[in-house]
Amino acid sequence: MDGNRTAASDRLAHWRGQQLDRHDPVQFAFLEALLRRAQAASGSLRGVLVARLEALLGAYAARLAAAPAA
Repeated sequence: MDGNRTAASDRLAHWRGQQLDRHDPVQFAFLEALLRRAQAASGSLRGVLVARLEALLGAYAARLAAAPAA
């Protein structure tokens, strides 16, 4: 994964470091799986997967922002 560092992977790593993966563990695992799939893909499929990942990351970030502070 280090060879494929992206803003998405950095964002997920940051959230994991802040233990924000615990907010929705199932969705977070899905985001990580989608990231791996996008990194392994090529061509137009990669573009589609990256776009979907970015949209889902935005939705996760919005849910984090709306969640009450622990």
